[in-house]
Amino acid sequence: MVNGQNRANLVRLNPDGSVDPSFANIASSTVLAIARQPADGKLLVVGSFTSYNGSTAKGVVRLNTDGTLDSGFSLGSAQGVNGQVNAVAIDPVTGKIVLGGSFTAHADGTSLNRIARLNTDGTRDTTFVPGTGFDNTVNAVAFDGTTTGATASTIVLGGAFTSFNGSAANVANRLVRLTSLGALDTTFVTGTGPNGTVNCVAYD
Repeated sequence: MVNGQNRANLVRLNPDGSVDPSFANIASSTVLAIARQPADGKLLVVGSFTSYNGSTAKGVVRLNTDGTLDSGFSLGSAQGVNGQVNAVAIDPVTGKIVLGGSFTAHADGTSLNRIARLNTDGTRDTTFVPGTGFDNTVNAVAFDGTTTGATASTIVLGGAFTSFNGSAANVANRLVRLTSLGALDTTFVTGTGPNGTVNCVAYD
């Protein structure tokens, strides 16, 4: 409920702070992050929900600019992942989508330990190979921005994890950078890393 109007877990406000009545929707549970596609204004919405406006949607949906589900975005017949999605980011070079959270599998049954990259239509990007993934929750994702001549961006992730793809102790303590193919970027060295959970990351 927002200002007396029924808005379940997601609302859009006008520039003056009033509720936008044209953007009416209901997510079944908590929304944790939103990313806007710069090319068309569509919204990627992630969280712990399992349905959106009555349609099955497990952890991630893409919305048209009026708040309706984008039928051109699908994660497969099960429509999502098997756990909570905490973070979402869009590669500024390719438009591909990275998800981070506590999930461990994709809708198609493929093991995805707390990280996944999707193509622009929602299908799993099989060129992104993070191995066994993270040993604990990913809470934040950020891309390094557009690099002249780059074909894809490196990815910085933060969370409660202490290992990535079986890495040695202290190599991936709660903050890592991955290459565009999903491997650990060994040029990014944080020593023993943060001593507590990382919830947000951003590039300056």
